[in-house]
Amino acid sequence: MKPNQLLGCSTTLFAALLAASSNCIAAEGHGGKAKDMEIPEPQAEAAKVPEGFKAEVFLSGLTFPTSIEFDAEGNIFVAEAGYTYGKVDVTPRIIRYDKSGERQGEITEGLVGPINDLLWHDGKLFISHRGKISVLEGEAVKDLVTGLPSDGDHHNNQIVAGPDGKLYFGQGVATNSGVVGKDNANMGWLKDHPDFHDVPAKDIKLAGKTFTTENPLADGESDKVETSAFHPFGKTGDSASGDTKASGTILRMNTDGSGLEVFAWGLRNPYGLSFSPDGTLFATENGFDARGSRPIANDKEDLYKIEEGGWYGWPDFGSGVPVTDARFKPEGKPQAEFLMAEHPEVKQPIATYAGHSAIAKMTISEDGGFAEKGKMFIAFFGHMAPMTGKVDKHGGHRVIMVDPVSFESEDFLTQKDHGHSGEEKGHSSEGKSNDGNAASAGPRRLLDVQFSPDGKELYAVDYGVMFVDEKGITAKPETGVVWRVSKSQAADGNGATHGDENTDGDGKEKVGIDSSKEVKEMKKELPARADTGFKDGMTGKVFHNYLHVRMALANADTDEAKKAAGNLAESFTEERADMKAAASKIAESDDIGVQRSQFQQLTTELEMLFESNLSEGIFYKQQCPMAFDGKGGTWFSDVKEINNPYRDDMKTCGSVVKTYKP
Repeated sequence: MKPNQLLGCSTTLFAALLAASSNCIAAEGHGGKAKDMEIPEPQAEAAKVPEGFKAEVFLSGLTFPTSIEFDAEGNIFVAEAGYTYGKVDVTPRIIRYDKSGERQGEITEGLVGPINDLLWHDGKLFISHRGKISVLEGEAVKDLVTGLPSDGDHHNNQIVAGPDGKLYFGQGVATNSGVVGKDNANMGWLKDHPDFHDVPAKDIKLAGKTFTTENPLADGESDKVETSAFHPFGKTGDSASGDTKASGTILRMNTDGSGLEVFAWGLRNPYGLSFSPDGTLFATENGFDARGSRPIANDKEDLYKIEEGGWYGWPDFGSGVPVTDARFKPEGKPQAEFLMAEHPEVKQPIATYAGHSAIAKMTISEDGGFAEKGKMFIAFFGHMAPMTGKVDKHGGHRVIMVDPVSFESEDFLTQKDHGHSGEEKGHSSEGKSNDGNAASAGPRRLLDVQFSPDGKELYAVDYGVMFVDEKGITAKPETGVVWRVSKSQAADGNGATHGDENTDGDGKEKVGIDSSKEVKEMKKELPARADTGFKDGMTGKVFHNYLHVRMALANADTDEAKKAAGNLAESFTEERADMKAAASKIAESDDIGVQRSQFQQLTTELEMLFESNLSEGIFYKQQCPMAFDGKGGTWFSDVKEINNPYRDDMKTCGSVVKTYKP
């Protein structure tokens, strides 16, 4: 194990606390802006929370903390990862504190960095650390499961207890997109583990694609090798055997380590897990990078509802969309092709977020004492431009709160006077240095969120200061923080400043509608929609404008379609960027063929949104098998009558293929 390995060069979540190479690591204090910048002490006044809450600095001076957990009496455990960027010699440790935050002792023996998560369950502390799930017995760390596939880009991650009493944890993949290549040598592990590669959860057939790469393991003269997906570097084959200890999975086990099994698969790096009060499992996932033998650009960070046995698309789908889609083509590099010969049904995300924003761990309100029951709180570590290349928006330095019905989100804990549009102070859509906010006195690199045992306080783990520029990355020890957020009747000067609930640039996501008052007002503005109602105003407005576009296309009215599609694009919140983009393409085109093609794509992307948010009435999915030269086309309608938006010569071609009811 190398003491300078922690986060990946890619931040998909900061490559799951791992594997940076000498090519992307700079010495601590590598020079320039990072070396000269003064790092302020963390201050509550530099944090921002919604009105009615206050933020405090609970613990500070930590070295790369990754997790916080509480026992039944409220005593506290904090994990320090044990790996980081830069030439910093750090030790993985678990520090014990009493309720007041007084340090009581630490555990270091038997831990393998990075420590990614802690869980208190059934009177015991469980530990997710590299390649292992262990339990603390007295002062000793006892291994329950070993040999997890964590020698690559990503590791075993957050661990949670399910309603069945079993333990669930995420297991990341070895590579970016299924193929071992030069980037994995740069990530620091290929030379140490030349036979390591991704392993599927089930036996699969491959599509026959191989990748030719210069061999970084060759001594002397340059050499080239061919590699297949799910194979060691330099090896090829047309199939791959499945295993329980598989890459890109959510695994389940008994509390004694027995009964390990695959619960879900096809997830690139399922970093955060949490069960809702009704027993539904949710997971966060880090998207593809534009690197390696099979680069994939413009992928998003995802939030999924996890179903037992479900397949979530990796390595051939990003955010539920085939990687063969043009949106994923890297600049100056070839479009990705499928690796698997056959695909199970792919599950769709319930929400997506800015690419490379490094979605991290999550927790869910259970009793309504702190926030509405079922509200999700998710941490974002943030991108590491310019290493990760051009980014649309930063998305990090924050914890968001997600509505459990609409899945719309708003900032909950973030830096004061810090937005997430991609042009905020210290951040650029061109992927320039983010030093400006990395050394803020407010939240910096949020990674973990947990409620206190009584559910009245939310604790957020802040990894600390990390500078990024063209010369490399510098992580600063002893800059980690644990923030505590609690309810406050009014701002009292001792906590953080509060956001203005009526603005959408500071606290809430733009266009987001999530208060009951706003939903009611929005519904008043919408015309009648054949008695079809939705749980939130955004979805209702999207549905209404979608029907307007459909009617315009059925009438072959390109101008009206452009106008309606423009209104449709404005209906989406920032989390629905892919849908917004598809609607915008309709609005920008004068070609009815292009408009109809984009409308079909948009229809596919909207299905889950409409279905999951329907609250009253019905709507229909209709299909014309003759559309698009016999390939078929689908659309949604609020009436049974067919009015085909794809064929001018076949207005009534089609049938109802599915009826949606609440």
